[in-house]
Amino acid sequence: MSERATPAGKKKTYSAFMNVSPDRYEAAMCNRLVNALADGRITYVDYQKLSSPTADSSKVIKIMQGR
Repeated sequence: MSERATPAGKKKTYSAFMNVSPDRYEAAMCNRLVNALADGRITYVDYQKLSSPTADSSKVIKIMQGR
């Protein structure tokens, strides 16, 4: 397992939130983020700010849900 891999419990939660199987979580998340970056729905600066406790995560939530 890589040091950046998502723990199994979080993967299960995130995949349910995204309406994908846990096996598809990483690929779906990557595809949705890349597409959102390409479409201009999120900026790289927005992405970088996600690790901040005060970050506005509303854009990413929509992206994770495929909206």
